[in-house]
Amino acid sequence: MSLQHSRIGIQVDYWLKDLNANVNEPFHVAVGGVPLSLFKIISTQLEIFRRNNIKPVFLFNGLNILRTDKPFSKPDHSAAMREKGWDFYLKGDLQSATTQFAAGEKYTGTHFIPNIIKFLRDCNVETFTAPYQARAQLAYFYQEGSLINGVYGGLELLMFGVPSVIFDIDFKHQVFTSVDFNAIMNDLQITWDQFVEVCILAGFDLAQTFPPIADHQENSWEAAYELIKIFGNGYNIIQNFQSQSPQLARANYLETFLRAKCLVEYHIIMDRSGKCRSLIPRGFPKDLHELVGPRMPDQVYYLISQNIISPQVVNNLASGVMVENCPFVDSQRYRETVINLTSLRTLILGILSSNLNGYHKNRKVITVRWYDPNSEVLMEHASEKVQSKLRKLLPPIFENEINQELSRQRRLGMKEMDFAFILNLIEHRKETAILNLETNPEKKEMSTPIEFYGTTLLHTLQILKFVKNGELTPYGKMLKNVDQRYQEPVIILIDLLREGHLNGDRLITSQSQREFTLLIYLL
Repeated sequence: MSLQHSRIGIQVDYWLKDLNANVNEPFHVAVGGVPLSLFKIISTQLEIFRRNNIKPVFLFNGLNILRTDKPFSKPDHSAAMREKGWDFYLKGDLQSATTQFAAGEKYTGTHFIPNIIKFLRDCNVETFTAPYQARAQLAYFYQEGSLINGVYGGLELLMFGVPSVIFDIDFKHQVFTSVDFNAIMNDLQITWDQFVEVCILAGFDLAQTFPPIADHQENSWEAAYELIKIFGNGYNIIQNFQSQSPQLARANYLETFLRAKCLVEYHIIMDRSGKCRSLIPRGFPKDLHELVGPRMPDQVYYLISQNIISPQVVNNLASGVMVENCPFVDSQRYRETVINLTSLRTLILGILSSNLNGYHKNRKVITVRWYDPNSEVLMEHASEKVQSKLRKLLPPIFENEINQELSRQRRLGMKEMDFAFILNLIEHRKETAILNLETNPEKKEMSTPIEFYGTTLLHTLQILKFVKNGELTPYGKMLKNVDQRYQEPVIILIDLLREGHLNGDRLITSQSQREFTLLIYLL
């Protein structure tokens, strides 16, 4: 079997693990940001796919599964480890510094998913963000037959019904390694339901390994399989061990097991029509919302799939909690910045919730911060203060207006819709439907991805004060001439200047600070 001329669905979180081995930047976890070599490595991978006539389709995870624990309920020593790493660095012990930084936080690549999606789309590579787990969406795409011809990812895909999973591709020797579900089942002589339960007991990202077999490490799957053969199903196994161990009973592993099984069997996917349903079309359990949060309208999942809405914003609303994790370098100034950003984040939450039903409109959402985890700050996205700001947002941009402006701007050499496109549109058409819905009376609501995307850009510019009262501000006039590659960095730079976090004062530093600066410069 050859992979040439195939459309291969890529499980991105699994694919990133391979890329991570090539990201050799030991101090990256100390200074943060996108690794300097990441996009070069991705470009190389894409070129390899192209040379082998393989069309990759990258599938990303969408919304999070709800947590069962409180934020910061488990100790996090990463900040202390990073600080210790800097101590080693200043003493000249680079090896110990590297080890300490790596122990403090592992680089996974998942921090930069928005950057990776944008890069792939700029390379004209297909991407799709699943409603929740990419594994279930990949299974659906494969079952449909015409969407993808193969699946590359982790072996957990077998639980979601993928009949054959490619888990390694050696382009150098032109071979790939896959596992066939039917062959496995013929060898194991168990049912599909038992197979899923073995996988859950063995442990994966949705469920920890069953404690009595956790010490088996590499053989946990085999140990779980032997238990299934003896007891018949996972429920009997857990009940038997819990009856002998009060400590295990208190850990409530049975709930963990049942949650994971429900997530596998009823995982939400988006079908070809844009509707969301369970992977196995048989409805949903009534309490599924306890695992994945309240059901969102299909339009929200669709906008997530097209990367128009960030999953993180929806996660905050669905879970009712926005978690502020410890930064790479903590400081009082950074904490003040986080506090100042709360109003902006609340406004963004209000934009989402105001377009949903009454439950979401009034859902309580709090923010919890790493430096004061016992304090909850209410994000009042339904308040009159927020709603009054939302009423001042400019009307949507509709497709006919966008297409006309695209034609005009392309004649001037502009290639795509970005912040500069919207700013030029506003400046060129102050009296058109972008500012006055009466000139486009036949349409009142957005319905296409390009309309949602264009309006998102417009409202972003307005909220960040590049547009005011339908006019470009001085900052907006400057931004409309900035190259697309630098627009977002310039927006961040200007916002930092306006908030007083950057200024023209001479920087007076100590010797230790200059050493930090030198490291960053060298990196």
